[in-house]
Amino acid sequence: MEGSPDRPLPPQGLARTIASAGRLLGAGGRLLPRAGPRGARPSKRCTMKYVMIFQANLNDAYLTPDRYACVIRRSYDLLLDTMAKPFPRVTFVFEASGNTLDEIARRCLDVRAKLKNAIAQRRCEFMESPYAHPMLATFPEEDGACPIRFSNETYERHLGFLPQSFWNPECGWRSYVPREAMESVFAMCSNAEEEREP
Repeated sequence: MEGSPDRPLPPQGLARTIASAGRLLGAGGRLLPRAGPRGARPSKRCTMKYVMIFQANLNDAYLTPDRYACVIRRSYDLLLDTMAKPFPRVTFVFEASGNTLDEIARRCLDVRAKLKNAIAQRRCEFMESPYAHPMLATFPEEDGACPIRFSNETYERHLGFLPQSFWNPECGWRSYVPREAMESVFAMCSNAEEEREP
């Protein structure tokens, strides 16, 4: 099957898709400002122009853990290489759960380095999602906040900052979902500020 772990999408197919998206995007856009100190958010909010969100969530693939490295190599690594070389001026979003980022760091540390490099060069906006990518609307509010906090701790550990954008898995809706995301992020920022004070 085309695009499966055993027969990944050919790089030229991905390149054609990205080239088409780049033409739609035009000459880039305003990118996110550089991340501030650990845990801090940039003081000036800018938006990135992009036409693609690459969703990288191993939980959604229903794979056994022995296949994770294969997906990381043949999908996430290929994606980051393609965006870095033929399309260095095309901005994109990489969304990954905390669990996925932990697995990338555990199994393919060089792929995490490529992701960090793309973020540092402001070609990539990293988008967060709850740790195991659960549908938040299916849990009580207090329970849904926990996987968001777990992800935030993971992003701090692996990337050194908290993302500015949030993916609500499967767009499930309950009135408290935005509050869960905002409160978890602000709590992390407040704790980081307190740790920095003498």
